[in-house]
Amino acid sequence: MKNDLETPREDVTSRGVFAFWRDPVCLGSWALYLLNRFLLIRYFGQQFPFLAQHGDDALFLPAALPPFLWVRQQLRLRGPRGAPTWREIIVITLLCSVAFEWLGPKFLGHSVGDWGDVLAYWAGALVAGTIWNWRKMKRG
Repeated sequence: MKNDLETPREDVTSRGVFAFWRDPVCLGSWALYLLNRFLLIRYFGQQFPFLAQHGDDALFLPAALPPFLWVRQQLRLRGPRGAPTWREIIVITLLCSVAFEWLGPKFLGHSVGDWGDVLAYWAGALVAGTIWNWRKMKRG
């Protein structure tokens, strides 16, 4: 019997195929994160402060949500629903915003909450959610 946890299986539903961390939005976010982190900030960070201050934050939700949803599905906490729904995107973005920019700084003490980061989380989630839902509508 093959272990389902070895590789992320594609979720085939009536709403199409969602490949979780092999999703193009997720992979693109990881690639842009590495590009921003190791190249763009170094050479263009002074001219474009957004890259250094909020670029990685804007890529967080598109990069993290698909693997998170895959784990939820493996634990049977999420049914086979295809790409992330707007409800999932909004709830996870809200939870991350509160945890990382309010609770973390309040209780850990060595970080500072930044509302600019919250806006970047929401901007990244909005762009990724639009792409995921546009692809669903295009297929349907």
